Amino acid sequence: MGARGLERAVAAAPVAVSAAVLWSLVLGLAELGTDRVALAAGALATWMAAWRLLPPPEDGPAAELAAWWGALTPRARALAGAAGGAVAAYAVFIVRHPQLGIDAVTNHLADVAVWAANGRPASVVDLQYGLPFGNYPQATETVLTWGSALSRSFVWAGLWSLATLLLLVAAGWVGLRAIGAGRAVAALGLGALCTSPLVADAVRTAGTDLPALAWLVTAAALVAASVRRPALVAPALLAAGLGVGTKTTVAPLTLALLATAAAVHRARLREHARLLLLAGLAAAVVGGTWYVRNWIGRGSPLWPLVSLPGSDPLPELIDALDYSLLDRPEDTLRGRLDIYERRLAGYLALFAAAFVAPLVARSRAVAIGAVATAASLLLWANAPFTGVGDLTIEGPFLSTVRYLLPVAAAAVACLVVAAERGGRPGRVFGIAALAAALVWNLARTLDLGYPVTPAAGTLLLAGAAGALVAAATQLVRVGPPAVRAAAAVAAVAAVIGGAVGTDGYTERHGRVNADDPRVPFAEVVRVLAAAPPFRDGSEPVATAPAMNAMLAGDTLDHRLELIPPDEPCAEVERRAVEGWVVIADVESEVIPRSTAAGCFRGQRPVFESGVYRVYRD
Repeated sequence: MGARGLERAVAAAPVAVSAAVLWSLVLGLAELGTDRVALAAGALATWMAAWRLLPPPEDGPAAELAAWWGALTPRARALAGAAGGAVAAYAVFIVRHPQLGIDAVTNHLADVAVWAANGRPASVVDLQYGLPFGNYPQATETVLTWGSALSRSFVWAGLWSLATLLLLVAAGWVGLRAIGAGRAVAALGLGALCTSPLVADAVRTAGTDLPALAWLVTAAALVAASVRRPALVAPALLAAGLGVGTKTTVAPLTLALLATAAAVHRARLREHARLLLLAGLAAAVVGGTWYVRNWIGRGSPLWPLVSLPGSDPLPELIDALDYSLLDRPEDTLRGRLDIYERRLAGYLALFAAAFVAPLVARSRAVAIGAVATAASLLLWANAPFTGVGDLTIEGPFLSTVRYLLPVAAAAVACLVVAAERGGRPGRVFGIAALAAALVWNLARTLDLGYPVTPAAGTLLLAGAAGALVAAATQLVRVGPPAVRAAAAVAAVAAVIGGAVGTDGYTERHGRVNADDPRVPFAEVVRVLAAAPPFRDGSEPVATAPAMNAMLAGDTLDHRLELIPPDEPCAEVERRAVEGWVVIADVESEVIPRSTAAGCFRGQRPVFESGVYRVYRD
């Protein structure tokens, strides 16, 4: 493809991840989708295919990296080392203080735990009464399963969002530089995008918002770079497939990007027809499997979020929440503006500035960016669940502000272009808007504190250590052998760190979240994970009314099962004989109450915390 350096790494990312998803899906047909040997064989086969089929680079990655490092100024090396040290410290913090979030535990990682046991990634699983999460797009869950199955640990899943944030930064840099942004403006734009409270909250969870944004930005970067190297449209297609297969929120901008790529390269598509066809087919599987599955099984590709004539009706709980901000603007915003400000912070400045930018920077590209931002914001405001619903709970519609991440990316691109192509007025306006957003974001993000973010002193100390190590490389010649040795040391450290981090991971998750009212099951996880009968066993864990991925244990040995709402007490009691039963006795407006809640009356639970009771015979 002719890509080099960071551009080559960005192009390789969607290829590698798509291969992992495809191999997992294929193996899943034979219930081997989480078999360690089969997955490792697939990774080896992918590497061999790339080695045989792709043209070799002029020089190896090690030589290229060594040349890049040697060309940096001492100041640039120190900055790179500081960034590396801070990222390493943050990764350690995430493993030591896991706070995966309720969505991850009851949805994304619950899929991972069940698939690890049944060997069938992409199989539809009932995870919670009233909410068919198993019908959501699941490209990211498949990636999480791939890594978790190989490592037999949730540590991989806990670090995946951080990995996608690094990809987001790398791809954003490649893309912004490809459209002519200077280093300072590109760095300022990425800072304004990546420092928000939404990103800080997302990077610690095993969710889908940050990965989806990373794939959108990757696709955009590769489309921008494809102006010079048209073959990069192929990995852009794969990134687009991964994005749409991860979350529907990125679909509108992704489709606009692909349409732009097709228009730009319409006269040259035949030159790479075979490569683009192969990439398109792979992207269709990675991104479209979930929608085809729902279309066939439920009558609507977007079920359970959207119903069509003849499709299954929306679940009762989703129907009760199915209101947009435009449906109920006053009821949604009244008394909650401070909540939106705390969560969006500098993004509010980005949105407002993007709307004004065409008036200051007279540029067609700026106008297109402003239209993309406005259209994306309007789509969000009209999307389901962004408005207050018919229930008394407020969490669902307030949490949908995270769906604005793609809109913020569009606004950043608009303002960066304004700063670079809008003359002096555009440059002053664009830089001022990005800087204001960055400062606003940092002010709100630093307020989050533990356990969302580590202490600032920790990051500063790690950054200083990284800068010292980088500065020390000035004293020696850094050639390809040194780069290979450093890569080997980093790989060994990562494996050892992951192995050490696995031990007690679920107990730490329970302990870290014990004081968070949004995670009511944390104490149950903490106590069970520390109990030798549970920690050292592999009995199944049956739950109602929702699954809890952490109950699969540190090494995913406990098979998770959801107790049907109307299961007879004799069957529920049998589950307590064969393993563990965890029941939350809750009253809900729309979620069915499980019969299991009344099956153990008169029996003393093994453990009790709030509405949660644990039984074992």
